[in-house]
Amino acid sequence: MSTKIPSAMLMGATGLVGSAALPLLAEQFDKVLLPGRRLPEQAPSNSEFIATDFTDFSVFNSQVDEAPDVLCIAFGTTIKQAGSQARFQEIDYDYPLALARWAVERGTLRVCLISAVGANAQSKVFYNRVKGALEDALYELPIRSLYILRPSLLLGPHAQRPMEHISQKLFGPIAPIMPASIRPIEAKQLAQKLVACAVKPAGEGRVILEGKSLFS
Repeated sequence: MSTKIPSAMLMGATGLVGSAALPLLAEQFDKVLLPGRRLPEQAPSNSEFIATDFTDFSVFNSQVDEAPDVLCIAFGTTIKQAGSQARFQEIDYDYPLALARWAVERGTLRVCLISAVGANAQSKVFYNRVKGALEDALYELPIRSLYILRPSLLLGPHAQRPMEHISQKLFGPIAPIMPASIRPIEAKQLAQKLVACAVKPAGEGRVILEGKSLFS
């Protein structure tokens, strides 16, 4: 008899953090659902790909028998990649919120979100404002257990953001001694923290992890 948790859904499985989290989730869950536009290169045998652009959720209703126990969101882009602020907001706000709403309405009890340090819906910085708006929108959903991780810059082999490339060169060697509030974090380490949140014993409420709590 399996002692694993029945199912998880990972949004962003081909990204820097998501690709690191995928094999870890596969070890802890019987099944890992992977919605997205393309299948990860090394998808575990117990994963199930759901082809979608997150604009039509009828595909979920036809392919997903029941809501996952946990939804992990490690999804996002850059304004440069998106091409405009409007498109960025669609990808980083509209799509994750729509998926979370779909899952929670069907019984998902836990949502774990990779957000960003400085996330604040009132921020003058557009990126932080969008991240904060998503957090606020998730607060309004009837999620039993919500974990929000707010990392600083990410370190890893495929970091896409210009500042992440710069941070790897400048701060990588000294990251361990930097203040935790601004310390860059390895994508693998953040993925481990994400999965740790996903498998915690059942609980209720909202937990925000940033600064030191991401490294402990």
